[in-house]
Amino acid sequence: YRGRGSGNSNARILRHLLCRNTALEELDLEASGLTHHGLADICAGLRHNSNLRTLNLQGNFLGPEGGKMLVDFVLWMCQSGSSGMRCINLSYSSIGFHGVQQLMHLTGRSVVDSRVPHVS
Repeated sequence: YRGRGSGNSNARILRHLLCRNTALEELDLEASGLTHHGLADICAGLRHNSNLRTLNLQGNFLGPEGGKMLVDFVLWMCQSGSSGMRCINLSYSSIGFHGVQQLMHLTGRSVVDSRVPHVS
């Protein structure tokens, strides 16, 4: 998925694929050029998939708007009983402190692992 056109236009296509593939367990969209616009399509497609365990959004500029979308998506997962998600990687996605706080509250986590490898 990486490096092929605009991340947001690819997300529109991916939305339709996610609606049809309900067996997907891992989705790696690291550094794929997504913004909150593309994330809206991804979340819409993932509402049809209760098997997804891992979602990697690292390195996409989702911004605070994307943080709110993720909070809404996680809240929907909790309310719908679709609680299979185990890991969402949001490193370097700029969702903001408020988005991180809300996600921590929803998931019951009190610590976010934000370690960055040391570069010499």
